[in-house]
Order: sequence, then structure tokens, then C-alpha cells
Amino acid sequence: MSLKKILKKLKTYIYPKLYNAATNLQAQRSGVNKHSQKFRKALTEQAEAIHNEIDTIIKDMQSEIDDMDAQHLAAIYKQEKEIDKSIDEITQDILNLQNLLNSDDVCLVTVYTSRIEEFSFPFQLNVTLPAFIPQEINKEQICKHIWIRRN
Repeated sequence: MSLKKILKKLKTYIYPKLYNAATNLQAQRSGVNKHSQKFRKALTEQAEAIHNEIDTIIKDMQSEIDDMDAQHLAAIYKQEKEIDKSIDEITQDILNLQNLLNSDDVCLVTVYTSRIEEFSFPFQLNVTLPAFIPQEINKEQICKHIWIRRN
């Protein structure tokens, strides 16, 4: 093959193809960079959405705990007031009975009515508190929520 033919083939056939291939590679590199930037931005937005959803769920659960606390404390406070009232009444009855026993008035002693039945109900309040059992974080499930499709 002559030098002229080689030069012609290089100029008209090989060089333009390689030049186009190089240009296409530059365009692909630019496309990859743009795609990666968009992909990172979308991933960041998805992460923010997931974090916001988790924060909302945690705040709701904390509010439920606060509500349960308020209900339990109200029940305990009510029971405590009832017990205090009963203690006061029993203390007064004890004093009254001691006074009656020390009294010489037989009529008063026979008229006394026992209130023991009023005080014999169970005062024990059992508050059932929920248990917290943290679950293992399933990375696979998290990835499914983000879902990356690869061609």
C-alpha cells in the first residue's frame, strides 16, 4: 500500500472514526457526571423524606407515651387520694373507739356501728406499663425503600 493511500485512509477513515469515538466518550463522561449528580440529589431527597417520616413517627410515639404517663399518674393520684382519705377516716374512727372504750356511757358504746366493711376493699393499683423491645435494623428493607435499578 502506498504512502498516499495510507495517508488518505488515515485522514478520511480512521482519524474521523477515532475523533468521533473520543467525542462520544467525552459526552458519555459528561452524561455520567450529570446523571450521578441528579442521582445523588434524588437519593439525598429520599433520605431526607425517610428521616422526616421517622422523626414524625418517633414524635407521635413519644406523645403516646406522654398520654399514657398522664393517664397512669392520674389513676395513681386518684388512688392515693382515696387511700389518704381512708387513712384519715380510720384514724378518726380509732380515736372515736378509744374514746368510747374509755367512756363510762354504756349507751354510746352499744350504738356504735362498725365501718370495717367500708375499709376492706383492695387498695392495690396495678399499672401495666408497655415494654420497649427495639427491633434489629434490616438494611435490606431500607434498600428496598430506596430502590436502585441497575440496567
